[in-house]
Amino acid sequence: PAAHRALQPLVDVGLDYVKLGQPVPTLSGGEAQRLKWAGFLADAAKSGILSPLKYTHEPEEVTVRKQLISLALLAMMPLAAQAQEEDDSGFNWNAAATSEYMFRGISQTDDHPAIQAGAGYSWSNGLYVGAWASNVDFGEGTDAEVDTFIGWNGDVTESVNLDVQLVRYNYVGEPTGADYAYNELIGKATFAENYTATLGYTNDYLNTSTDSVYLGMGGSWDVGHDINLTAGIGYTTLDNDL
Repeated sequence: PAAHRALQPLVDVGLDYVKLGQPVPTLSGGEAQRLKWAGFLADAAKSGILSPLKYTHEPEEVTVRKQLISLALLAMMPLAAQAQEEDDSGFNWNAAATSEYMFRGISQTDDHPAIQAGAGYSWSNGLYVGAWASNVDFGEGTDAEVDTFIGWNGDVTESVNLDVQLVRYNYVGEPTGADYAYNELIGKATFAENYTATLGYTNDYLNTSTDSVYLGMGGSWDVGHDINLTAGIGYTTLDNDL
């Protein structure tokens, strides 16, 4: 029925509990945002960008529906958008557009947006290699950060996953005579799928022969509607003043 098709986008974004005729000002900020998403989905379906899908309990159809909705929401949030994919061969890639590039609590783009992308390859034994890049702005001419890395990822118990990698931080467009490139060894343990502990060490921070240690703790929780709540805290030490 036409009424069912008109209301379907509200169900897709989790607003099936909203009453018809409910005043918009009574909606929460999150509900108002999802209402906008529902409008986008309705317009996209009419234009043919998204084809209506029939309800089914088959996992394949449910997955397709979620992927289409995710792509639609991604298009609406250009400064908070990200995408990633991994194929059967082990190749993977990721891309993001963010309002600011923050690294361990410090802005790397002087409060400006960043475009970021990466690619890698992983093997069945847990080894992987890759590279990642982002624009930066330190206020002295440096234009980009290009990181290369090699590592290993695997489960050490049923509830603990370990990821160890060696990262090389490289910078493009540094001032004449400057060289910020340095290496860092990073270990990350994931507990019970939701909690992480990270330890990083370098003996040459920003190529200054300075020892630096980073310790971080974090968590991620699924709050429904394909939305995750994440939180973290970190601390960095330097043995010399830069």
